[in-house]
Amino acid sequence: MTEYDADVRVLLDKLQIHEALMRYCRGVDRGDADLVLSAFHDDASADYGRGPGSPSLIAEGITKMSAQGAMHFIGNELTEVDGDTAFSECYFISYATVTQDDQPATRSRGGRYLDRFERRGGDWRIAYRVLVDEWSRMDPIPGPVAPRTGHVGLRTKEDLVYHMRTLG
Repeated sequence: MTEYDADVRVLLDKLQIHEALMRYCRGVDRGDADLVLSAFHDDASADYGRGPGSPSLIAEGITKMSAQGAMHFIGNELTEVDGDTAFSECYFISYATVTQDDQPATRSRGGRYLDRFERRGGDWRIAYRVLVDEWSRMDPIPGPVAPRTGHVGLRTKEDLVYHMRTLG
C-alpha cells in the first residue's frame, strides 16, 4: 500500500467513525434505540457516570427519557486511528425540554464522549465509552410553553427524517 493509499484508508476510517457518532446522536435525539445500538459493538461497555453498562441498557434509558425537542450538537472531534483501533474525543452540547418539579424546564449540557472504536469485520463501532460531564444546568421555563408549530421534531420513528425518501 502506498503512503497515499494509507492516508485515504485513514480518512475513510475517520469518516466511518464520524458516521457512527452521528447515528448515536440521531438515535438519542429521535428516541431510536436501534440507531443508538448501531454505534456500539454488541459487547461494548459504556460509563455515563454511574459505572459501566451495556449499550442495550443505555439505549433503553435514552428511549424512555421523557424529553421533548432533544438536540445534540457535536463540536471538536479528534480521532486517532491505529490499525483496527481508534481513540476519539468528541465534544457535545445537548438541549432538551424536560419536566422538573412538574414544570417544564430546559436542560442544557456540555460534555465529551471519550471512545475506543474497534474495526471488526470492516465495521467501526464503539467498544468502550466514557461520558465526561463538563457542565449541566436546568432552566425553568416561565409561563406557558410556546406551542410548537410547523414541522415538529418527534422522539419517535414518526419524525420526518425517517420518511424523507418518500416525501416530495
